[in-house]
Amino acid sequence: MKRLDDDLAAMLAHDIRGPLTSIAGFAELLEEGYLEGAEATDAARTIRLNAQRLAELASDMVVLSRLRTGEKIATEPVDLTDLLRSAIEGLETKREIAADLAAEHAQISGDADLLRSAIGHLLASAVRFTPSGEPVRIELRADGDSYRFAVHSVAGKGIALLVATTILQRHGGRIELDAAPDRVGPFTVLLPAAE
Repeated sequence: MKRLDDDLAAMLAHDIRGPLTSIAGFAELLEEGYLEGAEATDAARTIRLNAQRLAELASDMVVLSRLRTGEKIATEPVDLTDLLRSAIEGLETKREIAADLAAEHAQISGDADLLRSAIGHLLASAVRFTPSGEPVRIELRADGDSYRFAVHSVAGKGIALLVATTILQRHGGRIELDAAPDRVGPFTVLLPAAE
């Protein structure tokens, strides 16, 4: 357990350092008057987006803490196809998405908000790490008494991936990364179908 806590602290420090460095750097440039007009507006936007990222990290840590302490999660019917479609619609303004959702009305059981968060984290990572000019490829298939969805690029570390993995595990699922540690590669998620 101590090793997990040490790894978590290291991940959190890594994920916080980037946004904080960006906020401090742009705030200093603004404070000293080096940026004006459009450049100042861009710097303020960068500060705001990095502050939002830090707020998301704080929220993720609260969710992770609740899940690690064994807090019960909802077990309501959830349509995995609908969750994926909704997440994809939110990303299509940022990148081209090639979706093949062959499993219609993929019914699973769980907490829709937590599952939405996990899928959002995974797809946001896929958008971030899929090479420019290539579509993000997403597939959903029935696989016996489970559903399998695959995305063809994702980051191999970080709090967001840990939160997504923990949420999926608490729903009886698992995530398989086809990559070495600290590398980028495709992933597959398996979730049990609702009984």
